[in-house]
Amino acid sequence: MKVATPLEKSYWVLSSRFQQRHPRHYCTLDTFIDLLVARSRVVDPRVDQELDDALARLDVMLAALAADLGVEYVGPEVGLGAGRHVYRLVVREHVSLNGRQDWSVRVCTALPCAGWRAEWTLHGASRLRKGVIVSCLPEFFAGYAQAVAAAGRDGTNSGVRLAGLAQRFAPGPSSTARGSQEC
Repeated sequence: MKVATPLEKSYWVLSSRFQQRHPRHYCTLDTFIDLLVARSRVVDPRVDQELDDALARLDVMLAALAADLGVEYVGPEVGLGAGRHVYRLVVREHVSLNGRQDWSVRVCTALPCAGWRAEWTLHGASRLRKGVIVSCLPEFFAGYAQAVAAAGRDGTNSGVRLAGLAQRFAPGPSSTARGSQEC
């Protein structure tokens, strides 16, 4: 019998809280990751309720991983059009509007005067930006896993889990070419 790690327990608690707030949510752990991997490999990912649910689950999972790892990472650009450089995915201890601090990944303003101000959660971004976010997930996971390894936290349970996610999102021979879309 497998004993749950503290990270798995915190994920289950966060996940059950999320499901209480969002009863329509139906993605399981494997299906939501599989959905995100599949959608990240197409040129123009379809944004629908299923993707919204998967991104919400990813938010919860990454919050637990980020809190356990405590490693900051500035990820790929996720702005729209000519302003692509204005927003980035950032993992750090963000301060919410009510003053609460928590580790998570957020879409942040990348302008020098903004100080990585958190704007949206992954699932709270606009429909157009969600497509960009999903397309950039392979780059995000690869870079975050490298940052965790550089910080010496890759041997922890969370570091191993993150490395596994990076491997699942890594482009493989079955992935569809993205054409000119960048991350």
